[in-house]
Amino acid sequence: MSYYTSLDAGLPAPARFCASCGAGLPAPARFCASCGAPVERNIAETPRLAAARLTMPRRERVTDPMLDQLGPYPAFSQRVGAWLIDYALIMVFLFIFAVAGVPWLLPFFPILVALYFLLCEGSNQGQTAGKQACGLRVVSSADGQPLSAERAFGRLFARVTDVFGIGLLWAAFDPYGRAFHDHLARTVVVDAAKFPAPGKREADAVAGLPTPPAGTPESWRRDPSGRHSLRWWNGTQWTRRTS
Repeated sequence: MSYYTSLDAGLPAPARFCASCGAGLPAPARFCASCGAPVERNIAETPRLAAARLTMPRRERVTDPMLDQLGPYPAFSQRVGAWLIDYALIMVFLFIFAVAGVPWLLPFFPILVALYFLLCEGSNQGQTAGKQACGLRVVSSADGQPLSAERAFGRLFARVTDVFGIGLLWAAFDPYGRAFHDHLARTVVVDAAKFPAPGKREADAVAGLPTPPAGTPESWRRDPSGRHSLRWWNGTQWTRRTS
C-alpha cells in the first residue's frame, strides 16, 4: 500500500481534502497520507469545509440541575424488585377475590389496582409496598417534592406503558433511572434513605433554621438543627435534603 502527498513530483496541488484530518488529497490517492482514512468516504471540497468538520463540537448529554441533586439513583435491579413485589401482591389479591367467594368484585379489580398506585404514590411517602421494601420513593422531577394530586393522576395514566414491564425497561438506559411513565409524568424514583419523606416536625424545624448570609453558594453544610450531619443549602434557603 502506497500513500501520495502533494509533495510528490509531478502531482498538481491538492483539489480535495481529507474530512477526517484536513490534509490535502491528490487525485491518485486512495488513502490519506496523514491519518490513513479511505479517500472515497472522507472527501471535503475545500480546506474550510475540512476544518469545519474537524472543529464541529461534540454533542454533550443534556443534564438537569434538579435531577443531578437527587442522585445517585437506585440501581435498576431495585426498580425491578419493587415492580415484582407490587405485581405479585396484585396477583395474590386477584387470586383471593377469585376463589374466596367474592367474584362479584372482579369487575372492580382494575379500579382497586388504580387506587392502590394512586393513593400510595400520591401520598407524602410516595411509596407502594414494593418501593417501601426496596427503599425507593417517587417524587416530582421538577422540585424533588412529593407528587401533587395532578402529577399522581398523570403517573397513573402513564402506567399504561408499563404493561408487562415494557415501560420499566427504559429505566435501564436512562441516566436518571426514569422509566417511560416517569418521563411522561415528570417524576423520578429516588433512594428513600437519602431523601426521606418530609414530615411535619422536620418541616417545622427547617422553617426555623438560621440562614447563612445572602449570596452564599449552594452546597452541603453542617445541619444547624443538629438532627442530621449535613443539610443542603440551595443558595436561598435550607432544604429538606439531608445526609
